[in-house]
Amino acid sequence: MLRLLIALRLLADDPVALDWRAPAHCPDAAAVLDELASLTALDGEARVRVTGNTREVGGRFELALRITTTSMSLRRRLTADRCETLGQAAALLIAIALDPLEVASQVAAVSATPQLRPLAEDLPLAIVGPEAVPVPTPRVVVPVRVMPPVRRVRTQGLLRVEGAIDAGATPRVAADVVGVVGLLRPRVRVELHGLYTVRQALQLGGTQVGSLARWAVGARGCGRVVQRRLEVPLCAGIEAGQFLGSGGGITVDRQSPRPPWLALLAGLGLIWSPHPRVGLGVRAELVLAPIRAGFRVGEQVVHTVDPAGVRVGFGIEVRLGDGTGPGRPQPR
Repeated sequence: MLRLLIALRLLADDPVALDWRAPAHCPDAAAVLDELASLTALDGEARVRVTGNTREVGGRFELALRITTTSMSLRRRLTADRCETLGQAAALLIAIALDPLEVASQVAAVSATPQLRPLAEDLPLAIVGPEAVPVPTPRVVVPVRVMPPVRRVRTQGLLRVEGAIDAGATPRVAADVVGVVGLLRPRVRVELHGLYTVRQALQLGGTQVGSLARWAVGARGCGRVVQRRLEVPLCAGIEAGQFLGSGGGITVDRQSPRPPWLALLAGLGLIWSPHPRVGLGVRAELVLAPIRAGFRVGEQVVHTVDPAGVRVGFGIEVRLGDGTGPGRPQPR
């Protein structure tokens, strides 16, 4: 049960007009005024009108407070576990409205500071008086994600010269001269090559009946497995060209056959780089010939290209450009 307590001071020299409502077991208006008198002197010069309504809500106490002076109007809604705390808080706010400087000098000596928690809908405190000391705004530290530097992958050019031995395309093991140009990426190499097979004799029954050479151009694509100075290229490619046949010896009717050459290539290699721009390598390839050219003297077959052959090459390559990207062989 709420008991209505109204204390109105109507005399001209009374500085506080208090309208206070609270439950029976809570501080009344007289208790609030006594607490106020302990905080500031009521000298009759200031004028303030106060309305306070305390009620019990969910086991706690809530105070709706309004303070009005000639220079400001304040509304606050406070909650506390004890209604006595709300009475002390009301007296403190009234004292601040009457004389903020005096209260500021005494607030450090107050033995029991009220434990208050304002509600979300509380209106801001606005008291006209001496300029308040600004409260520094806390710095908000925003985490910054440091991104790793973007590593630019560069492309190198390459030039390579090889000597190779070749079996399957000619009657005997032949010697090849190979020139290669290409591009290097960290995990890939692409190559264009030109090949010339050194001319060798065609024999029939131990007698030379002609000679045979070959030229070809081709392309390879290779995956690169690189570990420090060593690289293992795994390659596949295609090659096309022409045989250069020539009759001779006992042949009466001299002829120069030019059958085509076509091959599919698959192989692997090993390259050692003593310097980042220089590589020494060896490679072995399987050579598959879908077109099997043949050479005859009269009705007798002198040579037919084998369907599969082997080519082993040895060479040196020079790398061009700024190849500082990943996968570049580096010296220790």
